[in-house]
Amino acid sequence: MRRHCLWTEQSCMKQSYYNYIIPDNEYIYWYNGLTNKFFRLSYGLSRKVQSMMDDYPDGSSLPDVLREHLINSGFIIDDGFDELTEIRRRHRENVESRNYSIVLMPTLDCNYRCWYCIQNHLTGSKMSLSTLEKLKRHVDYMIKKENIESLYIDWFGGEPLMYFNEIVEPVTIYALQQCHKAGIPFGVSATTNGFYLDSETVVRCGNLGFRQFQITLDGNKENHDKVKYNGSCVSTFDHVLSNIDRVIDFIPNVNMILRINYTHDNISKDIVAQVNKHIKSSNRKAVLISPHKVWQESVDKSFETVMAGILEEFSKSGYRIQSWNPSQGFVPCYTNRKYYNAINYNGNVMKCTACDDLHKPDGPGRLLEDGSVEWMDDTAVRYTEPTFENPKCLNCKELPVCMGLCPREHVMGRDYCKHIVSDTTLQTSLINHLRNVYKTIS
Repeated sequence: MRRHCLWTEQSCMKQSYYNYIIPDNEYIYWYNGLTNKFFRLSYGLSRKVQSMMDDYPDGSSLPDVLREHLINSGFIIDDGFDELTEIRRRHRENVESRNYSIVLMPTLDCNYRCWYCIQNHLTGSKMSLSTLEKLKRHVDYMIKKENIESLYIDWFGGEPLMYFNEIVEPVTIYALQQCHKAGIPFGVSATTNGFYLDSETVVRCGNLGFRQFQITLDGNKENHDKVKYNGSCVSTFDHVLSNIDRVIDFIPNVNMILRINYTHDNISKDIVAQVNKHIKSSNRKAVLISPHKVWQESVDKSFETVMAGILEEFSKSGYRIQSWNPSQGFVPCYTNRKYYNAINYNGNVMKCTACDDLHKPDGPGRLLEDGSVEWMDDTAVRYTEPTFENPKCLNCKELPVCMGLCPREHVMGRDYCKHIVSDTTLQTSLINHLRNVYKTIS
């Protein structure tokens, strides 16, 4: 490869380390991980451009318009630009962002007992009135003392809507009012099994500003009804999907995330027709299909072909398909942010809800009477550390679209690459993301 400068009086240029050039059917995608900019070229043209850049890394042999586009998009950068330093800067900037997100769990109880769920579903685990009042004071504390710039609440559990009247509604109303007084944005959503979304609850949610729900299916109807069994309901699959259609009818511009927890045995293409039976064609554009492998399931890279076929059928039916999105704020997980917390029904505060911290009698943090959070150890600090500061991550071309280890694994002292437990390779995920973007804009 030749070293070349276009003009001696100007800085030399070089190719970004984080350029990904990925073939896909009749196109080759060009994507830069640091800028999240991309385009696609035909095979022949792409190969020609690659060859010219191999000879002249500064792009000086390219047409001026193309070279300017590559520079503006970050594919060609100044020779003195340190991309690792920029990644570290953006990571810290996003970790320190004062846009506060909290996951609130009014209960760990649930009307289901899904076999894979990590939660014990303690009987009677309901947020007390005293904890509810501390939660309100916490909202005040974060607005007045921490000077947050926005507040976003996600109701979680257990099944949070079991206590909609007593907890979810009054806390949401209070937070909405306080944010309005402070002149900062407020948002609210619910991660729910959807069982309790009757007409009255849906209307009240709409009035409170709920604009997003995440609801889970466990494979097709037969398998879902085995996992999520409720003696008062003949088919929870039919019941929940009918509720989803109701939500979309009642709440304008709602984003309905239909999470599908799949194993290698519980899902097939028949799930598409079963869902279509309940969701009107006019409502399907509001539904985002989000597949997630059950974590106990073994890794099988070949299964991505099966899932790709199912997702294509959903797409043809008018649903949106969630693909892995590399534009994630330069953090590996939302738990990596300083201004993110999860607050349990008993006033305990934690960073991660996918671990046994939910069931510990104390900590790692707790709400105090004045609404502040007291951490009993260094959990909060450890979660905000850059998890990519290790040789494997620092040398990896995928760093800016991955950003390193799961923060929980980092705190536990583990260092395995999170992509080894996924059925889908990062390259395939990136291709699917770009396909969806082009499908949206075409």
